[in-house]
Amino acid sequence: MKKEELEKLKNLYPLFIKDAELVAKILSNVKKYQESCSSNPLFADKFTLEDNEVYWEGDEYGKYQGHEEHSGYFPIEYLSMTDEEIWTIVNDMNTKYEEEKKKKKKEEEESLRKQRMAEYERLKKEFDT
Repeated sequence: MKKEELEKLKNLYPLFIKDAELVAKILSNVKKYQESCSSNPLFADKFTLEDNEVYWEGDEYGKYQGHEEHSGYFPIEYLSMTDEEIWTIVNDMNTKYEEEKKKKKKEEEESLRKQRMAEYERLKKEFDT
């Protein structure tokens, strides 16, 4: 690496960290991440570039739960997006997540209903004879 390139890197690195922290803060509003604490970027404090993604990691120290490590990735393109564009992505992710949760709940309820119906039919046969 040339001296000029090192100087550019030195000047751009704080901007990279600042933007990565902002993206991580916005992404911490994704409901999927909030419900699965191990991947919540709210605790991100270390950032590196890996291929076309930003890898982040951080530590959470809680009063009762002790210590948890958090890590994950987000697309490098998020660094060049506006806050509004990232919020749009977050809102879309939350909408899809809620739809998936509703679908899963409906499937679970239907499965339980089928199990209960099968048990009903079994008991009906047992006591009708």
